[in-house]
Amino acid sequence: MLTGGTVTTSLLKSSIENYNFQHMILMMVYFSHFCPDYWHRSFQYQQVFPKMPLYQLDITSWFLLWACLQSGGYAIIYGKRLMWFESDTITLCLFIFLLSGGLFMLKQRNSKRPIFHFEVFSSKNVIAGMILFFIFYLIRSGLNNVYSIMATVWKWPWDYIVNIQYWNVAGTLLGVILSGICLMRGISSRIVFFTGFLLLAVDCAWFTYTFYPDTTLSTICPPLFLQGIAQGLLFTPLVFFLISGMPEQYVANATALGTTTRFWTTAIGYALMQNLMLF
Repeated sequence: MLTGGTVTTSLLKSSIENYNFQHMILMMVYFSHFCPDYWHRSFQYQQVFPKMPLYQLDITSWFLLWACLQSGGYAIIYGKRLMWFESDTITLCLFIFLLSGGLFMLKQRNSKRPIFHFEVFSSKNVIAGMILFFIFYLIRSGLNNVYSIMATVWKWPWDYIVNIQYWNVAGTLLGVILSGICLMRGISSRIVFFTGFLLLAVDCAWFTYTFYPDTTLSTICPPLFLQGIAQGLLFTPLVFFLISGMPEQYVANATALGTTTRFWTTAIGYALMQNLMLF
């Protein structure tokens, strides 16, 4: 999840250079068909989810959740481009977001078989984990500024920038290994989080000294590598911390909260950096 963007861009680099937009769309369609086929062949004898009559499926709640995510995500990501509330589209999206989100929560509170249990918010780990995830992804979104500067200020070719990102990938893999060692040895989550966020703070300060016109790879790559170590060290322990101590029936909801926080923080971080770049 942390390194997928760099790896997939490298795999598709030749097609991006040699084919047009329509071919790229068709390629994504082919991959989309490959995934369920692979899933079906690999897990055809396993029942992943319990069988349920159709009348028990809360289609209305899923639709409300879909509308909430789509409209809210669109408003945040395209807000700056459409000048926020000067655009009727953004205003409409925000209205749909508030309406569908409110109706979803109301329906879940009054449903006999809710798809989301609000009891998960009674766990201190869930609240603390969401806050830490939020901070983590906001800091991580700042890394995109580095790649933007490579392209717009230093005028480096995009395929060259993709190759430079592997310094970050290498650091991430090392951080994941370190986090696995910490989990197996039962090291306190407080120590892991303190170390990871301290590394991110050092890394953010380090990057401020790399932004000059004639920078070199030897200057920019070490902080990229350190950032990868920090995010690899934090990600898995954050997930485990979020779901630890939850009753079994609520674990899926706690995991969904982590995914939700990741979605909203990624979008908010993108919008925040877009607006900060103006100043």
